[in-house]
This record gives sequence, C-alpha cells and structure tokens, in this order.
Amino acid sequence: MVANYLGVEDCITFGMGFATNALNIPAIMGKGDLILSDKLNHVSIVLGSRLSGAHIRRFNHN
Repeated sequence: MVANYLGVEDCITFGMGFATNALNIPAIMGKGDLILSDKLNHVSIVLGSRLSGAHIRRFNHN
C-alpha cells in the first residue's frame, strides 16, 4: 500500500524509531566496516552499531 502510494516497487516501514536504527544498521554494516559515531547518539544507534560487528570509533559531541 505504501509502495503503491509512493510509486515504487517495494518499501518497508517501521513502527518505531528504535527498531529502525537497531535493525537497519546491522543490515547495511558489518565486519570490516567502520562506523564513526557521536558519543551522544541514541542507545538504538549504539545497539545497532554493536550488533553489526563493524569497528566503531566514537567522537566527542561538539
């Protein structure tokens, strides 16, 4: 229904932001990748990054 409305073949929707971050980051990042992450990122981004298996480098928030 949403894909039809947008005029695209397929799409995916998430009911909450936490799931969006925690589930999509591991889907697109993995071992051998580098994630640069703000130290004040939401816990959902931190969780998704850790689940991905990628190397994570955190930097101070300005």
